[in-house]
Amino acid sequence: MSAFCYLIFCFLIFVPTPTKTSNKVIVDNDWNGSASFIPVLLLLDAAAEILGITVVTGDSWVDQETLHVLRFLELGNLTKIPVYKGATYPLLNTPFRTNTWGIMHGKIPYKGAFEEQNVTAEAEGTDPTGGNPTRIVLSALPEG
Repeated sequence: MSAFCYLIFCFLIFVPTPTKTSNKVIVDNDWNGSASFIPVLLLLDAAAEILGITVVTGDSWVDQETLHVLRFLELGNLTKIPVYKGATYPLLNTPFRTNTWGIMHGKIPYKGAFEEQNVTAEAEGTDPTGGNPTRIVLSALPEG
């Protein structure tokens, strides 16, 4: 009997224990604003393995949203997560189609990236920084 127990004991010692596997996730979100990063924070807390982040044109154009997510990853020391830039233009919708839909069905309250260009104080020739030399500008954000 003791030889049998010894054999079972040795078997249990040398049997590999299953390792906990993490969920693998590709994150796709609209990266224009502070609330868009909440899913990444939740995934990090859940110990999920983030394989990459994809960015496409949504509320803003893809280049702007890519800069947002790259800056977020830099601030969080998460630059090892790859970022993949996707479509610049929607695959189905166009500005013409959006405007036509608005004519047929009524005003569209928010058009996302198809919203008309807004005029800022800077475009009108005034200095919106009030002379602040620490102002962050687009050229200060490295791409990639």
